[in-house]
Amino acid sequence: MALSPLTPSYQLDRFTSNGGRCGFELAGAMVMSPFDARHDDPFTTKDDFLFVQAEIKGPKQGNPASNLRFSDKEVNNLVVKNTYNLFMKYKELNEHPIIITSYPRNDRTQSFKVEDDGTFTLTNKANQTVTKQHHTMESFLRSFGISPSMMLNMRESSKSANYNTYFADILSFILKVDYFAHPEMFDQVTLTPEILHSDDQRFSDVKDWKSKDGFDYLYYTDTPGPASQNFMIPKKDSIQKVYYQMWEILSNQENGIKSLVRNYFKHVMVDLRWSDYWKNDIDDFFTILAIINCYKHTTLTQQEINILKQFEAIQKQFLENDHSMEPEPEY
Repeated sequence: MALSPLTPSYQLDRFTSNGGRCGFELAGAMVMSPFDARHDDPFTTKDDFLFVQAEIKGPKQGNPASNLRFSDKEVNNLVVKNTYNLFMKYKELNEHPIIITSYPRNDRTQSFKVEDDGTFTLTNKANQTVTKQHHTMESFLRSFGISPSMMLNMRESSKSANYNTYFADILSFILKVDYFAHPEMFDQVTLTPEILHSDDQRFSDVKDWKSKDGFDYLYYTDTPGPASQNFMIPKKDSIQKVYYQMWEILSNQENGIKSLVRNYFKHVMVDLRWSDYWKNDIDDFFTILAIINCYKHTTLTQQEINILKQFEAIQKQFLENDHSMEPEPEY
């Protein structure tokens, strides 16, 4: 069977409803043309919220989060500058904190591997179990008509990670909902985003990591300055609650977290998400499916139907328009 990886797609997803809340979610590296904080503005109102899917790291903690860097030097330095300028633009808008929607990798206790038969194996470090062909996940896939052969092609997007995923984008989306529904799950800290060049002396004694010549890096420090901002960071012990909510979202029954998701979008006026579909993982597409699943097992209002259609349009975009979704025939 000849497999071809899906085409990576950076895109700005825009969801609208008749609520009053607006937000921008950074869920991929800002690889677009230079973002000038004086003129470019991804925010809809002065009361917007900014969600950043990238764990907080200081200069002594090795590589920054993957959404804050890139393998090519020129693109990497653009990503760093764009992200920094985004933070500065947000700081001018209002006094809302930047909401971090990622857990450090070492805190993530559940991971998935897409096997060579198109099924998922779950590894749970918390209880030291390995579950092959997890029932909830397999039922979730069947409910969307995703066959093992389709999963095999999606799998190629995570080849660089040995076909593993944390489903970090789904966890981040849940944290975005929880920020409004369960604010007690977050701690507020004041930090200063800083762009560090590859020859910065703070890199001299970093263990098991070395900066790349000519590369810039975005880190957070405790040094007060004009760029200092408040950040909301998920509490470490909140991750098990979020895992529970993830399995509830993936299930084929109506439940409390699905109601919270619909309530979140009911209060949205404009919700923007900078996404990186099929760029080293399958997470973005599965996040869209997880959101759709929150609208599948209940009676919907007209407003909810209108919201659902927007997510189904993205699902359709990849399932119907990307001809590499199904394996190529052998000759």
